[in-house]
Amino acid sequence: MKKINLKILIITFLTCLFPIILGVSVYDKLPDQVPIHFDINNNPNNYASKTFAVLGLPVIMSLIQLFLCVMTDLTDENREENKQVSTIVKWVIPTITIVLYIVTLGFALGYNLDIRKIVMILLGIWFIIMGICFPKAKGRIYIHLPGVDDEETLGKLAKLLGVVFIIYGAAFVISTFLKPIVSAILVVFFIIDMIAFSIYGYIKGKDK
Repeated sequence: MKKINLKILIITFLTCLFPIILGVSVYDKLPDQVPIHFDINNNPNNYASKTFAVLGLPVIMSLIQLFLCVMTDLTDENREENKQVSTIVKWVIPTITIVLYIVTLGFALGYNLDIRKIVMILLGIWFIIMGICFPKAKGRIYIHLPGVDDEETLGKLAKLLGVVFIIYGAAFVISTFLKPIVSAILVVFFIIDMIAFSIYGYIKGKDK
């Protein structure tokens, strides 16, 4: 019977909620409307009440984290072999939550923060880490493609995906030194590549 790793689940779940302490401590200093989304030129284009920004965002992220942890443990057929990779994956959302929460409140408090650069550096680092992890994972847990079931094909696709993630991760970081449009273009190309990767995986699976 598959079991949930309660230790990691509880720690990461609480980590997503932990920033609320910071939010409550500066609550009175925040404007009534807090910017929660920005365009590529670092201009706010969507706002939320400070109550939602302080409490709602961490709660939503913690629930997403809860779902991720449970589904990861229940669908991993090679849990022991994938333990290290699984742990790294489970820390993605908590890390993103803390960084983006601090950045969001900091911007609302008047600090001059370049959201685009912070997000791209954060994504770049995680993409590189995931790119290193993908080839090490056994089974289908991190690569779910229709028609692909055999380990040999999955292994090749995992290596290919790993290289793609590392390249994009490095490109995301480098883009912070260039014009904002470069970051936007990279994100679009990444989405296109992922669609192409899925189609390629499907074709490879059909050939087996």
